[in-house]
Amino acid sequence: TFLGDWTAPNLTADSATGLGAVSDGEIARVLRTGVNREGRIALPFKDTYADMAEEDLVAILSYLRTLEAAPGVAPRKDINVLGRITLAYFLKPYGPKHPPVRERFAPEPTVAYGVYVANVTGRCESCHSPRNLKTGAFLGEPFSGGMPFRARLHPGTVYVSPNLTPDSATGVMARWSEEEFIARMREGARMADSPMPWGNYRRMTDTDLRALYRYLRSLAPVYRDNGPTVQTEEEFAQRR
Repeated sequence: TFLGDWTAPNLTADSATGLGAVSDGEIARVLRTGVNREGRIALPFKDTYADMAEEDLVAILSYLRTLEAAPGVAPRKDINVLGRITLAYFLKPYGPKHPPVRERFAPEPTVAYGVYVANVTGRCESCHSPRNLKTGAFLGEPFSGGMPFRARLHPGTVYVSPNLTPDSATGVMARWSEEEFIARMREGARMADSPMPWGNYRRMTDTDLRALYRYLRSLAPVYRDNGPTVQTEEEFAQRR
């Protein structure tokens, strides 16, 4: 990230490097509030999970506890000066926007279910909205894209998240039929270091994807020209 480098933690039951010594409450806390096992503010990678239904949160905890212990890498971070300032003064704990519902939502190919898929389990808004790279705060219309991600395999290249609103001029959803959208999700990554979690979306059910498509198509169109998905850092800087 622009604030430093973080390693994904070991989620198995290993006590030395994983979740073996971490309580269910501590795992739930980081998902709901962004406060990590050390009692410190974490980067808002999981902020949309704050609104997860109680049954879904319990299901995640239950699944994690079934993973056998496997030696791995303990959480590590190499934070730059900007990152230290941000973590100390700008990032705050987050929380549910509304009181979390107890029961999980019944999967249906509807806009109502698509709201939950897009905003909670799918986390589309997190990467497909303009955000302050120092604090993670949202700066513009949700789902209008514009978030940059430095390419891991191609130095000097930036991937920019596209506009997911159905704007006829700048939104990708205006160009896809429902079947084309599902086919694209099933295809997976076209670039080896794409920041889009294609593997997760490929495993969604048709019901999930249809609900997601119908919700995104129901959004108010937002005109926001983010340029091509793949840009040089110079091109991205000129557009800002």
